[in-house]
Parts: sequence; structure tokens; C-alpha cells
Amino acid sequence: MFCRYCGKELKDGEVCSCQTSKQIQKPGQTSGQIPGQIPGQAPQANAGWQNTTVPPAYDNGSYDNGSYDSGSYDDGSQNKKKSHKGLIIGLIIGGAVLVAAAASAAVILIYNGSHKGPKNQQGIVTETKSDDQDMMETESSKDSETVSETEKNNEIEKLKTDYEAGTIDYAQVKQALNSLDTDKISEEDADTVIALQEKAEADLTEKIEGLIKESNYMEAFKTLTQMQEKVPDDKLISELKEKYEVDFILQIDSESKKLLKEKKAEEAVKLLEEAKKYVSDKALMDELIEGIKNAPEESDYIIPDSNSRYLTMADVEELSLREINYAKNEIYARHGRRFASKELQNYFNSKPWYKGTVDAENFDGSVFNAYERANADFLSEVEFSIDSKGYQLDAG
Repeated sequence: MFCRYCGKELKDGEVCSCQTSKQIQKPGQTSGQIPGQIPGQAPQANAGWQNTTVPPAYDNGSYDNGSYDSGSYDDGSQNKKKSHKGLIIGLIIGGAVLVAAAASAAVILIYNGSHKGPKNQQGIVTETKSDDQDMMETESSKDSETVSETEKNNEIEKLKTDYEAGTIDYAQVKQALNSLDTDKISEEDADTVIALQEKAEADLTEKIEGLIKESNYMEAFKTLTQMQEKVPDDKLISELKEKYEVDFILQIDSESKKLLKEKKAEEAVKLLEEAKKYVSDKALMDELIEGIKNAPEESDYIIPDSNSRYLTMADVEELSLREINYAKNEIYARHGRRFASKELQNYFNSKPWYKGTVDAENFDGSVFNAYERANADFLSEVEFSIDSKGYQLDAG
């Protein structure tokens, strides 16, 4: 048999000394055994595998098996060297590619950086604008400012025209003026604004004072309150309301008492409730309303609520001297005082509410509340201002 790798003639069972045979031989396979051949069995022709390798031609005489130098045989070290050499070349090429890529990236970054502006406070690079861009934006800004000034001028002129035509009132003028950006209007427009504001304030003052002179307090305060809803912080409106509020309340109180005397208590309450909407002293208005609601019939008292409010001249201007005296003593009678005067005693005995239990000498004025004390003094002063002797009891 022959070595299928080197062609050397072998004895049965002999293993060829060639390196290729040693490397290819599988465990359990003897040298010279054909793959698929059962050990000890001769190869069969056409058994599915044929050794198509033709042994190399050689001269038995020239072929010196002994001269075969196993040390010079390339056992793969040459291939390994070639493999290492290829790896080194690949690494060199790869490194060169990486260096070239890094250089390209650096060039791009430098180029982009040279076309951008400085970083802002957040470290974000901002675009640098060219001189042409800056010039165009400046011109555009100037044009916008010019248009804005023109619009402001037109707005102010229209506001002035509308006010003079009476289509808008004081509050609407103040609303519009308060919304103006005075830093962006011309000096001429600023003068127009000031003049318009002064005129509107003068007109409002004149209107309110005219209503007050006509004693039309309700209309005056209604007008001021409606305007104040539009411009809550307006100084002039607040000043006018504060100036005339006390007089307004006194007038409304007097009118409500007249209605009460006419047995129109419901109308009196409605009048006070309407006035309450327009004044700041809501608590006082509530007291006046309760005084009307709780007042007895007019025939039982001369001044029904002299114990719950301060009286004014409006309350007594239509009373006779005798009625003023009776009204004064009415305050005492409410607390059960008896009277030495038969005229007074008989008068109060006729009233269903009167309970005379305290003699005159035992009566203590400390039972009066602040209203009663002040009103008793007031009625006494009025009585003696009309007649220095006052009303003469029991004269008839």
C-alpha cells in the first residue's frame, strides 16, 4: 500500500512518517486507511469513495526518503507568519483610516465654529449675523417703530374725537389712556393725552357737582359707582364719592322718614336699599333699613326711630313747637318715665306702647343709648331756638 499523501510505499499497518499524514489522521484511523474504510479490510473498488489522487511521479533512485528533512518541512509556521503579517498590515490601514476621519471631523468643526457667534450665558452658540443682515433688521425695526407711532397717533386722535362727540364717557377715556404705553408716544401726542385727561376730569367734576346742587344725590352716586366699576383705582371718582357721601346718606334718610310718615314703609326701605349700592358705609345703611322695618305705625310715634339713628333738621323742619316737645319727651316715655305734666301724661297714656312705671324723680338717664341721648339734646336745642321759653305745657 502507498501513503495517500506523499506516495511512499508502506507495509501493512505501517504509519507514514510524513507530517501531512499525521495531521490528517483521525483518532482510531490507521495510516494509509482510506476514509470510510473499515480497519483491517481491503479497500473496495467503487465503494462510494475513490482515491483519485495519483501518486506523484518520482524516481525511486533519486528519491531519498532518508534525505527528507523534517525540520525543513513547513508545518504551518509560514502560514502563521503570513497571517500575522496580514493582521499588522490591516491594523496599519485601519489606523490610517481612523486618523484621516478624525482629521476630517476636526476640519469640519473648525469650519463651523468660525461661522458661529459667541456662546450665550447658557453656553449655547448663537449665529453671527452679517452686516447686511444687521442693516436689514435695523431698517425693519425702524419701519415698525414708525408704523407703531402712527397707529398710536391715530388711536389718540380717535379717542379725543369720540370723547368730544359724546360717544364715550369719562371711564372709557381713562381706560384707554391707562392702556397707552407713554414711553412709545411722541411729545406732541403726550401733550394731547394730558389735555384730554384734564378735560375729562373737569367735565366729570362739573357734572357731579351739578347733580348735587339739584339735590339729585342718587343719580350722582349711581353715575360715580358705575364708572368706578370700569376704573376701580381712579382717584377722582373716589374723592368725589368721599366728599359727598355723608350728605347723600342724610338726604336719603330724610326722604325715607317722610315716606314712613306717609305710611309708605316699603317704598322707604326700597329707597334705602338702592342707596346702599352706591355708598361705602354699608353698615350704616343697614341700620337705617332696620329702623324703618321695625318702626311702629306713624300714629304711635312722632319720630319712630329716634332711638336708632341721629336726627337732623330735616326730621323736624315740618314739626310744630308742640310736636318737637312731644318728640323729645317721647324718648323718655319709651323707658317708662311718668310725667308731672298732665298734658304729657295724658298724651302718652293714649299710646299702646307706653308703660309708665318710673316716677320723674327716680328716672335715670343712663338708660339712654347714644342715639337717644344725642337726639334728646338736639330736640331740646331746636325747641328753645324756636322759642326761648320752649313749649308751654298745660297752658291750655
